[in-house]
Amino acid sequence: MKRILSILIGSWLLTSSLLAQLPMHGWKIHTAYNNVTRVEMGHDKVYALSEGAMFAVDKDDQSITYYNKLTGLTSTNIVDFKYDPSLQTLIVAYANGHIDLIRDDEVTNIPDLYHKQMSISKAVNAITTHGDKAYLAMDFGIVVLNLQREEIADSYYIGENGSEVDVKAVAIVSDSIYAISSTTLYRAYLYDNLVDYSQWEIVSTLPSSGDLQNVVAFGGNLYLLRGNKLYVWVANAWREALDKEIHQVKVSGGQLLGLAKDGTWVTDGKTQWTQVQVFINAPDVAYEPLNQVYWFAYYADGLGVFYANQNTINHFLPSGPITNTAYRMRFSGNRLYIVPGGYLGVFNNTPGAAMIYEDGQWINFTQAYMQQHIGRYTEDYSDIIADPNDPKHFYVGSFGYGLIEFRNDEFYMRYMPDNSGIEPIIADNWEKYTWVDAFAFDANNNLWMANISDGDNIKVLTADEKWINYNHDVLSTSERMKNILIDQNNSNIKYIVGAYIKASIVIMNDNGTIDYWGDDKTQAWGQFVDEDGNSITPNYMHCAAFDKSGALWVGTESGVLKFAQPQNLFMSNACSRIKIARQDGSGLADYLLNAEQINAIAVDGANRIWFGTEMSGAYLMDLSDSQNIVTVHHYTTDNSPIPSNTILSIAINPITGEVFFGTGGGLVSYQSDAAEGKEDFSNAYAYPNPVRENFDGIITIAGLMEDTQVRIIDNSGNLVYQTQSNGGIAIWDGRNGKGERVSSGVYFAMCVTADGANDTSVKILIMN
Repeated sequence: MKRILSILIGSWLLTSSLLAQLPMHGWKIHTAYNNVTRVEMGHDKVYALSEGAMFAVDKDDQSITYYNKLTGLTSTNIVDFKYDPSLQTLIVAYANGHIDLIRDDEVTNIPDLYHKQMSISKAVNAITTHGDKAYLAMDFGIVVLNLQREEIADSYYIGENGSEVDVKAVAIVSDSIYAISSTTLYRAYLYDNLVDYSQWEIVSTLPSSGDLQNVVAFGGNLYLLRGNKLYVWVANAWREALDKEIHQVKVSGGQLLGLAKDGTWVTDGKTQWTQVQVFINAPDVAYEPLNQVYWFAYYADGLGVFYANQNTINHFLPSGPITNTAYRMRFSGNRLYIVPGGYLGVFNNTPGAAMIYEDGQWINFTQAYMQQHIGRYTEDYSDIIADPNDPKHFYVGSFGYGLIEFRNDEFYMRYMPDNSGIEPIIADNWEKYTWVDAFAFDANNNLWMANISDGDNIKVLTADEKWINYNHDVLSTSERMKNILIDQNNSNIKYIVGAYIKASIVIMNDNGTIDYWGDDKTQAWGQFVDEDGNSITPNYMHCAAFDKSGALWVGTESGVLKFAQPQNLFMSNACSRIKIARQDGSGLADYLLNAEQINAIAVDGANRIWFGTEMSGAYLMDLSDSQNIVTVHHYTTDNSPIPSNTILSIAINPITGEVFFGTGGGLVSYQSDAAEGKEDFSNAYAYPNPVRENFDGIITIAGLMEDTQVRIIDNSGNLVYQTQSNGGIAIWDGRNGKGERVSSGVYFAMCVTADGANDTSVKILIMN
């Protein structure tokens, strides 16, 4: 399959804020570019790979080009790439087996490996090109691509009796092809029938000891990296090629490059090795001989470049989040707060970091930043919440390292057992076992949190900075509290949702006296009864949210539970499950998402509910009419840019309606047609406006009050179209009732609330 790349280019000095406004129903991929580990020299660009995402820097004007599914790539999670200069083709290999060939801004997909049924990984370990062929080192053997015919030509199983071999790399020297596993070097005559495993022999003579790490051809010789030492095969013997410990070897731009802790050692094969003492301990490098430029993959510093003839360096680091993992997300106004590392029963060992996204800009608090201010390495940040009165004042909870407070978007303090009311779960190792999670602010701006410990599991940090502990027996019913929710109608009522090990819902009324327990009312339920009398005992409760009617929705490992009047949990464990008729004449129905693990729930401005699942993507459901359940959208990797069908978290911008999905493969967002309704019409507007002749998308009228009636009329007062807003957004496709595009002119969106008490008009200019 061929497609044309839609290249997204931006100056390296610019940020994604220029592209912050999404068109209606448009998508945006928010990629982490600060872990660059691979670099490849192209004809006019230098390509970089960071956590499965690819970008390129133009050699001449230094603009940055971004590559993803939105710009024409087939898939996500790139594992390797290789540029073939003779055919000017970039080979892009994905973890799922898809392979793209990019040539002259045209993408050709080779899906054969992707479609092949295999129990072993389809990820490519390394790519070598020779002539019109590319040799892919795979966990099972070698796959050969014919780059001219754009197809898989052969597969080689080179082990004994045609068995699988975990091939790490391939090299071709003269008329011989070599392949290595971690322990064995294989060799064959290049022009034999290499599908026949008997043509492959094991090279019995190997230098020194250790794992075989790479094999390359350079200057007509074979070089082998073993145990971090480089050897060359000369005169039927191995000899040490470089008296240095190196972690990678590569051929680029006519040079052999050995990457070491003290820099990069280079040789052209004719002169002695020389040292490039920049970008120490880099994972990868490429050389451009024309201008004597070394390009380095350099982790969090992005793509580094060293101009040898000028002795100067530069960096290219595109704007983006710190990591592609968004375990927990929350909005406060227009600001999105993200932490990457959560937990369930074990440590995730995710480096401690936090991210904020606002108007296309990223504010990142890296692990290095946190370590500098805390004084030690921390990890597994599991929740984040902003002060409702000050978005630059926020808190981060962690699995093991306490509570962290930020003020004015800067680190302020870490709360631990020695300086707060927080308690550890293991007293003699409290520096690593102080767990804080599940935040909520009540109506009085008191911060509630879960603090699973040997003591009291719920803590409150009051608005006047006092600590209060809750020790009701029912609060120990779960060993993992993931959500605390404040009742929408009575801030005294709290719902504590325990995720696993006695998964339960605790309802508590503090009676407005949070510093006195004597008048509290509590109840805990771990077992529920639905409307059909079925008993339900969830093993996991992964998420919970209120809809606009005040109903509580809880996501479990087997679907969704609804509590229409959650205050009734004081007296009853009754719940309901949404049923969807099968439409097959049987009269039977199935419970909503009954076979799905629900990881995330979010409610949009139109009171529709997004469900994020473990294995089948994201659903937007309109559940307002129990007799007419509507699946508005179901997004997967097959029909959208989401990089993984595992949805970890969902958050909705209340102002714009943009929906963010934290997935197993990265963060993406989608411009939904619903947002929170406004208090008045003072900020009502339409976009795009004016509507140009080449625009054929959706016109959005935003900033509306809830359930606004919208009538589009022309300059003569004729009705063209009418609709009702989804919360604060209404949309129009620019066509009349007959489906015809309207003519050029000025149109008016006449907006009136359902009760007729408020109205406004928005002028829209159409230019055909």
